[in-house]
Amino acid sequence: MTKKPNFWKCMMGVVVLAILFVATFAITRAPLTSAKTMMSTSLASAPVSSTMPVPRIAPAPPAGTDSIFGVFELEGDILDSPGGPPDDWSTVNCGPSNALAKTGVLHDGTGLSIYTGGGSKDPELLSSWKHKDGSVPDKDEIINAYAAKYFGSPAGDTILIFGADRFDNSGTAFIGFWFFKNPVFAAADGKFREGPLATDTLSTHAIGDVLVLVEFTQGGAVPTAKVFEWVGANGSESGGTLNDITGTAPLGSVFSVSNSTAQTIAGSCTAWQYQPKGGAVGGPISVNSFFEGGINLDAFPALAGSCFSSFLVETRSSSVVTATLKDFTLGQFNTCVSLEVSKEADDTEVCEGTPTDYKYTVHNTAGVAINATLRDDNETSDPLDDIDVVGGCVTRGNGVYTPVVLQPDDGVAGSGLDQAEYHCSRTLSPGSHTNVVTAKGTFGSVTQTATATETVVVNPNPSCSISGPTPVCAGTTGLSYSSSATAGATHSWSISGNGSITSGTTGSSVTVTAGAAGSFTLTDQVTLNGCTSMCSYPVTVNARPTAVVSGGGEYCVTPGGSANISAALTGTGPWNVTWSDGVTQSNVAVSPASRTVSPTSTTVYTVTAVSDANCSGSASGSATVTVDPNPTVNVTVDTSCADQITLTATGHGGSGSGYKFKWDGVGSFTTTPTLVVSTGPSTHTVEVIDGNNCPISKTVHIGLCCKDCNASP
Repeated sequence: MTKKPNFWKCMMGVVVLAILFVATFAITRAPLTSAKTMMSTSLASAPVSSTMPVPRIAPAPPAGTDSIFGVFELEGDILDSPGGPPDDWSTVNCGPSNALAKTGVLHDGTGLSIYTGGGSKDPELLSSWKHKDGSVPDKDEIINAYAAKYFGSPAGDTILIFGADRFDNSGTAFIGFWFFKNPVFAAADGKFREGPLATDTLSTHAIGDVLVLVEFTQGGAVPTAKVFEWVGANGSESGGTLNDITGTAPLGSVFSVSNSTAQTIAGSCTAWQYQPKGGAVGGPISVNSFFEGGINLDAFPALAGSCFSSFLVETRSSSVVTATLKDFTLGQFNTCVSLEVSKEADDTEVCEGTPTDYKYTVHNTAGVAINATLRDDNETSDPLDDIDVVGGCVTRGNGVYTPVVLQPDDGVAGSGLDQAEYHCSRTLSPGSHTNVVTAKGTFGSVTQTATATETVVVNPNPSCSISGPTPVCAGTTGLSYSSSATAGATHSWSISGNGSITSGTTGSSVTVTAGAAGSFTLTDQVTLNGCTSMCSYPVTVNARPTAVVSGGGEYCVTPGGSANISAALTGTGPWNVTWSDGVTQSNVAVSPASRTVSPTSTTVYTVTAVSDANCSGSASGSATVTVDPNPTVNVTVDTSCADQITLTATGHGGSGSGYKFKWDGVGSFTTTPTLVVSTGPSTHTVEVIDGNNCPISKTVHIGLCCKDCNASP
């Protein structure tokens, strides 16, 4: 449905404009009755109904600024008809609207929140204002107040819409609408503070606080609006704290109007409770009991870009700035971009190599939805290495950061669409690291930043280095190993493999006994400032060599002989082998170590020492070389004179038995010890061997009647 004024409205507008021009009429702006209102014929189905208002013609929007009427129907009624932009109070207070921020219905009722004390005047400091519950004249009793924020078109000007309804319409109304930059609360102790508690800080004005004063004369039918800025000093008004800036903006930049017909609030709009004087709850808002207005902030040079925290509607005794204040309704109207950010490390003191998880939480504390970015400075002043937290913790060299949309503050801590949480993990080098995250909130052309800092100390891991003997020999005791560690570090030793620690394990050194051949590994875990590191030291355990002796032999003293003996060796060559007879074989390249011996007496040979390329070892076994003694022999001769003589050999010594004889080299050895020879001179030799085959021989001379035949051999 279009929103075109009909012909008669246009004609009426021309007439009124002519009057304004000629008479320099004192009102700032009168509303243009929209086609939406004029065309509303069926009220039963509308959430809020209104009887037909008296048409009021507003001047055309000023050049170069956005029209207030482009965002809101300021026409003295509450009905948005037909539905759709621009808004009206039936949508803002009772349903979904296009408002960027709104107070909702601030209900005051009767007998509540009135000013008290002589310091409660508009030019005075907020710290001198006081309040209490009580009554004021019925015409000054505010029932409800409300405000909303919009961006205009096409310039995007900031436009504030405000309204209120009162208990009785029986007189001229003087109303002020305050927009405070700082938080303002009616505290429990009857003062105005930055919070509701009596312990909260007293509220203070900020330069740029805005007061819109509206005088509705003739019972509210004729509005006159003025705009004042809080300047603190040197202002145009009494005391100099307020400055009248009405004339600094084009005509139409501020506008106010009251209702010329009764307004009925739909029963479904439970948030908007109203009871007129002498009427029932939910009864219609009487004529000239509803007031609304709007202001284009950007049309006023002093107010361009302003945003606010609190909204207050007041009734006054007159239109002068210093008038006595009567009733008020106060609420929070956060039209600013405000946000808070936190950055928390999962641990603010970590050890080298431990990843740090940073948790970033950004919270929209404003009453409007904002776009927010999070930029971590990456611990440097160089913007080219800053981290885009929302965009996945990546480095952005182009200065463009990923935004997240945060809905208006829902007042619930720890959750909701008004906040977002992100995590970035980094492994930091040893030292102290302070990173700053900057949250930037954007709402239209307005931006706000907040920062948070987190410091993480990364303790270096202690170092250590183990020294000691390697390789070692199996079974070696008293092996000493030491660990050189960072000063102040504590030690905790352990061992694995073929070895055992035989001393304490918490000192800088340990004593170890090597086990069987193979290896063992020593580990020292060192700890400093809660950080640990380990160093390990592998040790080779070499097997000890062995020598197993074998060999030997047997021979007679005469003619003498030799025997082969050897030692079978294990281990890693070359070996050194020392024998029991004092002989050392050095640098034996291969096993066995062999030698030939010729003892003159029976000898048992053993290895008394053996070592290989790595270790000394042990020996076993023996080699016996037996040297048998030679036997002796006696020869007896039959001395009788006869044709034949008998020679008899008798063996002695040697093996002591098993003697065998051979005479004159004839034949082989037999057990026959005698030799019969013919009478006559002759020489005979007997060879004797004993059981060990050791020989002896003897030669005898015989003749006729030989008397002495026992000659030496």
